[in-house]
Amino acid sequence: MKKMALFLFCGFTAFQAQANPSLCGYSDFFRISDDSRPDIAIVDANTTPELFMQVLSHLSFEIRDTPACKKGRANITVATNDGRSWCVLHLQDGPFMMHPKVHANCSGMRFVDMSYEGTGSFHYTIRLD
Repeated sequence: MKKMALFLFCGFTAFQAQANPSLCGYSDFFRISDDSRPDIAIVDANTTPELFMQVLSHLSFEIRDTPACKKGRANITVATNDGRSWCVLHLQDGPFMMHPKVHANCSGMRFVDMSYEGTGSFHYTIRLD
């Protein structure tokens, strides 16, 4: 009986941690770190119809769900002020994903990682070098 109770508790806890339909209407906030490259800025941003995106500053943007409540993609181009170095960040985000996925195509700079700022924050930092 104790094993069954433990199993049910663990299953319920895992279910609570996963995205589910009640998470439709999510918002994720992204900040591009300029610690190693102070001369960078967002120069272009677009999404598929399943997402809303708003550029908030030269280094931050927000991705929000649409009424469709489906997974979508966003492309964000970050470049140096002189345009010689750039990165196109391909993000995939959706209500059934624990965290957004990011892939990058870069020239003259490098995608390092994307870090999550903690449970319940929905804030991410993208580091480029």
